[in-house]
Amino acid sequence: MTALGAGDRATLRASFAPDATWSLRGDLPVSGTYTGADEILDGFLAAMLARLDPSAPVTQTLKHVIADGDLAVAEWTSRARSAGGEPYENDYAVVFEVRGEHITAVREYFDTAYAQRAARGWLRWAPLPWSTMSPPRAARSMWSWSRSAGTACRLRWPVSPRTVS
Repeated sequence: MTALGAGDRATLRASFAPDATWSLRGDLPVSGTYTGADEILDGFLAAMLARLDPSAPVTQTLKHVIADGDLAVAEWTSRARSAGGEPYENDYAVVFEVRGEHITAVREYFDTAYAQRAARGWLRWAPLPWSTMSPPRAARSMWSWSRSAGTACRLRWPVSPRTVS
């Protein structure tokens, strides 16, 4: 949490095993599973932060940590401001699997419906035919798909994504 709050990319990158995964279920454009520190930090985390106002602080208030063997669960509240100026406050539960000194898997849970509502104006969608849906893993943060609707949606950024520093 300290490295995340400080934007310490080197420490964050070193925290993950080479084949670590980060999974987020839901219908957000960033939902999916990311593998390796590059995809996790430069894909998933950068895409999440790109939706926020870079001049406003992003804070996490840690509420609880429960650990048992190689498994830890952290509960926290994140607060930020959207790129459009809307306040964002959401509660998270995140499951970490650890092997030795490295994180091997992360499963993140939060109210994705609230996140989508709070993102008014952050996201714009353009439907694509289902047959075109096969984005490479590295581009997954730019796509969302719905098998039931038979369409894929390409994310159009209203602002260019900023890099995590």
